[in-house]
Amino acid sequence: VNPPVAERVEAVQDCLVEAVGALRGVEAWIATMVPVIEDGNNFGAEVQQAVLATMKEKRQKARGSYDILGEWHWQRGNALEKFTQEVTELSNGERKVKSFTFVPDFLRFVVQLDAKAWFDACDTAAATRDDIVGALDALDKNMKKVTEPKGAHDAHV
Repeated sequence: VNPPVAERVEAVQDCLVEAVGALRGVEAWIATMVPVIEDGNNFGAEVQQAVLATMKEKRQKARGSYDILGEWHWQRGNALEKFTQEVTELSNGERKVKSFTFVPDFLRFVVQLDAKAWFDACDTAAATRDDIVGALDALDKNMKKVTEPKGAHDAHV
């Protein structure tokens, strides 16, 4: 394992877990504010649904990013396997060692995987920050319609 890359990936994954939980919480809160659907005068409820959809989209994106970052370990392990030794224990107690020919390109591939994982982690952290800011902005700009979709007299707050 490349410790600096692993630490960065894990730190970003931890942030993604927090982001997914926070966005899910906001989604649940908005869902409790949804009024009874009536004929006409549903503009506030439509705004609510749009904000709710924004939260869900950002949450799903963060969840997908978590999975993508986790693939680094699998890809790296598969690449490293290409130039390591394979030791097999035979039934008679002997050990059979199969050595692979070292190919410099495999090492470069692993280095590139590490660099890509580092970049992906940094980019994902920045994108998630921007998504959270965008989601909070949508919520802030529409707070009145989210909390009082039918007006003050029908508020569920």
